[in-house]
Amino acid sequence: STGVMVIGEYRQFFITGKFTNLFKDVTSTVPPKTTVHTLLTLSIGDFASQTVYASKTFELRGVGESDTRAFMMALRKLNRSNKALAEFVAEGKAKIINYFDSNYGSIINQANRAVSQRHFEEALYYLTSIPECCKGYAEAIQVTDQVFKQYIDYTGKKLLAEARSAWAASPDVTGAEKAFESLKQIDFE
Repeated sequence: STGVMVIGEYRQFFITGKFTNLFKDVTSTVPPKTTVHTLLTLSIGDFASQTVYASKTFELRGVGESDTRAFMMALRKLNRSNKALAEFVAEGKAKIINYFDSNYGSIINQANRAVSQRHFEEALYYLTSIPECCKGYAEAIQVTDQVFKQYIDYTGKKLLAEARSAWAASPDVTGAEKAFESLKQIDFE
């Protein structure tokens, strides 16, 4: 199945957890065991709008040789076969997809504004934030190709100007070496 996955530093959406109502006990057995009983509330949300898309509380119990091991055993209940966890993730995923389906036009407009200011990396950041499973993805990929070509052209022209400037300032071996350092960075694809 298709998922929502963003690679890199894009951090508009979050998943967070909070433990509450902790009960912990150490047994009198040899060796002693720690038992924990707690509630873990997981939330999926959007930083930008300060909206929580999905929230679910899980009752967890665990036993281990230490507090850490007891918590680890309790958290083992949260795995891919846990139906409640799968439903929680599906609900959050659906709302994130809906966000991108509803807002991809404004995200592409943000990217175009960044391009007009020659902030190509920022524009690419916006465009690549739209996941493949969303309806704006195809349009974002087309714009991404255009923006990337503009970025390569702009960077190449800038590096060529640096090379010419280095050669003009010092038309000898030193200037040639500086010019070459700029020229070898140009992407000719």
